[in-house]
Amino acid sequence: MQENKLSRRALLRLFGVGTAAAALAACQPKVVEVEKIVKETVIVEGEAKEVTKVVEVEKVVKETVVVTEEKVVEKVAEQAEVRFLYDPSPEQLKLALPLLDAFQDQTGVRLRVEPLPGGTEKLLAALAAGTAPDVFGNWGNGMRNLIEKGQCLNLDTLVSRDFAQDEMDDFVKSQIDAATFNGSLFAMPQYCGIWAGFYNKRILDEAGLAYPDKDDWSYDTYLDYAIKTTKRDDNGRPLQLGVDEWFGFEFTISTNVWTWGGEVHDPADNRICKLGEEKAMAAMQWLADFRWKYKVAGTDSENAAINNAGGGNGLFGSDLVAMKPEGSWGTKGFIEAAADRFDWGVMPHHRGPDGHRMTFSTTDTWMINAKTTVPDAAWEWLKYITGPDWQRMRISANGLQPCRRSLAQEWVDWATAYAKEKNPNADQDFNVFVEGFDYCRPMVWFSNHTDAMEILRPVIDQIYKVGDVQVTDVIPDACAKVTELLTKA
Repeated sequence: MQENKLSRRALLRLFGVGTAAAALAACQPKVVEVEKIVKETVIVEGEAKEVTKVVEVEKVVKETVVVTEEKVVEKVAEQAEVRFLYDPSPEQLKLALPLLDAFQDQTGVRLRVEPLPGGTEKLLAALAAGTAPDVFGNWGNGMRNLIEKGQCLNLDTLVSRDFAQDEMDDFVKSQIDAATFNGSLFAMPQYCGIWAGFYNKRILDEAGLAYPDKDDWSYDTYLDYAIKTTKRDDNGRPLQLGVDEWFGFEFTISTNVWTWGGEVHDPADNRICKLGEEKAMAAMQWLADFRWKYKVAGTDSENAAINNAGGGNGLFGSDLVAMKPEGSWGTKGFIEAAADRFDWGVMPHHRGPDGHRMTFSTTDTWMINAKTTVPDAAWEWLKYITGPDWQRMRISANGLQPCRRSLAQEWVDWATAYAKEKNPNADQDFNVFVEGFDYCRPMVWFSNHTDAMEILRPVIDQIYKVGDVQVTDVIPDACAKVTELLTKA
């Protein structure tokens, strides 16, 4: 308890936070609001403004105090308070606390960190009720939903006042594009995850295959490698899989559609579905064939069997899968899962039939409540958490690739050192993820993504989870229904 005990000052920064309370359960901190009477001296003018008198008046003020089991009471400073939606793990909280303190010392702004379980819908309810925090985060369709519903503060004036163009250029363009609506900026990036992938060196060596070359790695080579590294017994049960392919619509499927030169929706009008066009359908079918035609990717039950056979370290961590498309946000977890049991490398997303390479960047952003009563203080905090100190903390705590180009090499250095810590033979080229900054696009979203996916999700499942239809059998009709629904809205 003594080594991990947070200071009373730290508690003042985090009163009311569920994770802090969990980390300090043994200390039993309690936050209470008390009233006290204070005296103030005021000057009262006479009616003719010729006679004045000095009087002493009493007033009731409220103070928030933190009470620990040692009966220590400390006053929370009466400063501008920013409520920040944040629910870190205890380890992340430990790394974040010094930064929370430093920011408050530097700015005089007081932070109240709050969890809000329940995702976008819970946040929307809090916004409607007027109880939402001043600064909150979201991603993907949820992020766009909040912006397009007018729940986020327009940042244009603040950005133009405080950020020179070269500093804005330090952010990845696709992330700024994702946070822009009707020509205005409404959010700032949390970090920048890039979709690429990993490969198992042992398995490729045994198959006599060269490691993926980041300049020439193509869709047909990727499939060829997957076929040559897949092993099944006489009953068709997988002994080793060529690829752990996750058929996530906004991730693998959409990225392959772009790689083929197609579109999920019209880039200029996301009410119009484009999945029914030839290039998009060709990409979707090529991906479906991994599971059903070539059987280089496992079904859900086959994947579970491989995971179990590999000791429960995940599919790629099982040492029984040759390749794994994945985002940079998974780097820390994969380093830990593989450890020193096998050597692996990083591969870019493959090129398409026309030599086109595309990938996506995450859309995790921080936003300011449009109805905040402390916009300037909230903006100071938003700048801080997109700045170098907070970004470095996220590298250490989560292994997340920073949203600043100027910090990219620091992330590469961290990942390289962390991999070698777990495996002295590690020599991955983590720059592959950084290079994705130059050919990434933001994650797709329809104008009403939830309703669009109610139409598309059953069809996507039929193609990739059941495998009893071809893409051309079902996608054109589903795509037309999406466009009809969204253009009528």
